[in-house]
Amino acid sequence: MDKNNLPNNWVLTEIIKIGEVLSGSGFPKKYQGSVTGNYPFFKVGDISRNVKIGETYIEESENRIDENIRRTIKAKILPKNSVVFAKIGEALKLNRRGILNQDSVIDNNVIGIKSDEMILSHKLLFYFLKTLDLSEHSAGNAVPSVRKSTIESIEIPLPPRPEQDRIVAKVDRLMAQVETMQKSMERIPQLLKDFRQQVLTQAVTGKLTEEWRKGKDLNEWRLKQLKEISETRLGKMLDRAKNTGQLVDYLRNINVRWFHIDFSDVEKLKIEKADLHKFTLAQNDILVCEGGEPGRAALWKYDRKNIIFQKALHRVRLFPDVLPEYFLYHLKNDADNSILRQYFTGTTIKHLTGRQFAKYEVNVPPIEEQEVIVKLVENLFNKADLIEEKYKILKGNIDTLPQSILHKAFKGELVEQLPTDGDAKDLLREIEGLKTVKI
Repeated sequence: MDKNNLPNNWVLTEIIKIGEVLSGSGFPKKYQGSVTGNYPFFKVGDISRNVKIGETYIEESENRIDENIRRTIKAKILPKNSVVFAKIGEALKLNRRGILNQDSVIDNNVIGIKSDEMILSHKLLFYFLKTLDLSEHSAGNAVPSVRKSTIESIEIPLPPRPEQDRIVAKVDRLMAQVETMQKSMERIPQLLKDFRQQVLTQAVTGKLTEEWRKGKDLNEWRLKQLKEISETRLGKMLDRAKNTGQLVDYLRNINVRWFHIDFSDVEKLKIEKADLHKFTLAQNDILVCEGGEPGRAALWKYDRKNIIFQKALHRVRLFPDVLPEYFLYHLKNDADNSILRQYFTGTTIKHLTGRQFAKYEVNVPPIEEQEVIVKLVENLFNKADLIEEKYKILKGNIDTLPQSILHKAFKGELVEQLPTDGDAKDLLREIEGLKTVKI
């Protein structure tokens, strides 16, 4: 941080000059696991589990340690309001921070910082540390770790003490508002999911076109099995030892997502030219997963040649009286409503075999009504997609607000500087003067 960009009455100083950085102690296993004792005992896992995004204080630990054991292993006591964080591995990368709500001890993979409240607000220190990615200060390849000396040398912009309280109060208030917005936004994905599900259910039960049907002379809806409305087959058997011929791309069930094909990870196999036509794909074919997530399906609408599908996929080639889009909506509705499960085989690992899939029942309306249904569903889904895109943009903006707030706070732009606050440089000189006094 550039000290020239700070307000005049602020000072840039190292953490070691205004706080005490404390490493934890090694705890022999025989002293771990107690749920009673004088002090909570925090390990790396506690930092990850107990300090969730948006929270501040670590409430409790699963482990406690009594005073006699603490003295035996010479574990330091971190006072209430010390800021703690993991210093190694994945927990360090998560950049979780926490404030102790009571006197506690920590293990040797955790670091704590104790600040003198007369000099530095512990809450301001906590917010400052949240602006840092401490994993960038780590060393070591196998297990990244940040050293105590590295933390001590980190520079923190220090405002006068009265201004610190105003900053903390403002940040607390703004963070609470952000959290409220985030919680209100959390409902939107589920609302959109429910909306799409309701659209599909109404589409395949005739409710979506109820008004459209009035006054029209139409055939009845008919319940038909898949074998009555299509030709289906499973794909090419994989046997790398026996497969011969030219190399071609092939699709696995991992490539088939709902409503689209993922081409990011396509593999190759050998196939004879005589067999190639059996497993090629034509426009409006539907690929359906046999395993993995049985029933997951996508419409083939791609202009790719020399690509086939393996035995983990069904190819459904519908007869002209059923639109592929309508069938896909029907399948998705039954997958979401668990209707499709009755066709699965297996106990732990589920499969949708060709024999069972042939019995799958489809509620088939007249072709002209299918066309209307497809258009209505596409229109409603497009509207939902637009809302979802706006939601993602808004959520992204809201999720960046905490760091924007904190960066403004530590540039002196969040609250007004008052002449009555004094100068942090004077405070720092007093601290340094006290350290030179010999007793």
